[in-house]
Amino acid sequence: MSSSPGPLKKLRLITLFPAWVLCGSSSGIGIHALIRLKDDKAAFKELVPAPIVVFINTRDIFGAGVAVTVALLLTSMVIFNRIIATYRPPTRDWGRNLRFQSFVLLLGCAFLFASMVPYMVFFVNRQASVKAFIGTTQQPDAAIKAVEDASGFTRTYKKVYSLKLLAIFPWISLASTLVPAAILYVAGGASTDETQALAAIPDSTTPHHEKAAV
Repeated sequence: MSSSPGPLKKLRLITLFPAWVLCGSSSGIGIHALIRLKDDKAAFKELVPAPIVVFINTRDIFGAGVAVTVALLLTSMVIFNRIIATYRPPTRDWGRNLRFQSFVLLLGCAFLFASMVPYMVFFVNRQASVKAFIGTTQQPDAAIKAVEDASGFTRTYKKVYSLKLLAIFPWISLASTLVPAAILYVAGGASTDETQALAAIPDSTTPHHEKAAV
């Protein structure tokens, strides 16, 4: 048993590796989108002429984007750990370990899905809240609308390219992670059957007189 590469090793690697790449890449897209969102806000505020002071509230999409990015990072780390574990020698409880690994990946998928749902709601339906003030007096949107149009800044989340990428790639990562989760579960069953079969075979290295004594 210890010399076996483990059940479905090649298939596990074939499905784990692209899932790891996609989750890692998507987490990078998430980090870039969050940084770009803050940079765009800062750049727009600098373009607004004094004495107007602008406040831009994007806490809804930013918080949801952080949750999605964290879910992608954690899932990527789990998948990488599973890739490394593929090269470890199998043990007697290998099947149970594979099943547990499958459930861990499914938990990561659940976390990612739960993070993507509010993100998509905000992305599709909401926009940044932009308010302009001179002192304590709030100004009408027209006071900064010309600057907004000239700078290319948009309040609408679904028109922001970096946020749009974050609305697409995590779903691909989620789908790609479900595949190795299923493969690990099937491999766990195969490993359990193999262990039970090997346990039923008498040990050929045991001397015959010892078997008789038993």
